[in-house]
Amino acid sequence: MSGLQSAGFGVYLVTDGALADRHGIGVLGVVRAAVHAGVRIVQVRDKDASARDLLALTAAVADAVGDRATVVVDDRLDVALAARHAGHRVAGVHLGQSDVPVAVARALLGADAHVGLTANTLAHLAVVERLPRGTVDLLGVG
Repeated sequence: MSGLQSAGFGVYLVTDGALADRHGIGVLGVVRAAVHAGVRIVQVRDKDASARDLLALTAAVADAVGDRATVVVDDRLDVALAARHAGHRVAGVHLGQSDVPVAVARALLGADAHVGLTANTLAHLAVVERLPRGTVDLLGVG
């Protein structure tokens, strides 16, 4: 986890299609503006999208930011793997407690990928502490 601090990610953008559409600029408009303003990590999140639609959105976001920001997919390891397989710059995933285990995501994505995890309780943090070093890159705590 200390590597992310030195990487200087700063503000972490989590996309919200409904909110972006309400403001009339859409997810890509928000992402482009945020990256232009200095955001260096973007989590593509759409809890209601089909895998196909989330893949299309993830690919569009990754292509829009290029190498100016790290792109991760919320919850969906399958979508992150599919986007990477198609050649899009997707660094990895951010997983919740009910998603695939972080060790599985790390094994499938590789050592250089980004694997984030939401940890909302002391018990979650205790589990993370017992994981091998390098399994989780970033914790979302709330």
